[in-house]
Amino acid sequence: QWLQKVELFEWFINAILAIVHQDLLQAGLEANATLNNSSSDKPYNWTLAFSGMDLIVNRITPPHQDAGGTLSFYDLLVSLGEGHQADFHVTDLGACFTYHPGTLIFLTGKVLEHAVPAWGGWERAIIAHYMKDLLHDRMDVQCPSLPSQMGWWTKFSSGK
Repeated sequence: QWLQKVELFEWFINAILAIVHQDLLQAGLEANATLNNSSSDKPYNWTLAFSGMDLIVNRITPPHQDAGGTLSFYDLLVSLGEGHQADFHVTDLGACFTYHPGTLIFLTGKVLEHAVPAWGGWERAIIAHYMKDLLHDRMDVQCPSLPSQMGWWTKFSSGK
């Protein structure tokens, strides 16, 4: 029931992924459709590119790299909540980003170590979207390479 309530937002997520990493969108949709078509037990028609979501509520996230993905997969972290002042640290880069409610972060979580330390303010929730390399392997869907600046330029330029 919850998945049905957030489905419109998740379509928005797919649309953003189409701009950020179009090949990953296509690979994710293909892997999930293949799984959906091969399964007789279909409690929900999964139409998202990401193969999984985790809900993280009011937790400090220690520095880590994500397991289960591949080097070219972007994870998407959606910051929710009310009135918190969380920061998102990419420790490998020595970078710190504002992570207030409404922030979306695409990250190669298997490559870059990241963390969310203690924060001030109110409640904090994150919906972490991710893909699993094992699903792509089992569904015989090739993992795309990372997008490049030249690739974006070619796809989105008018040729002028």
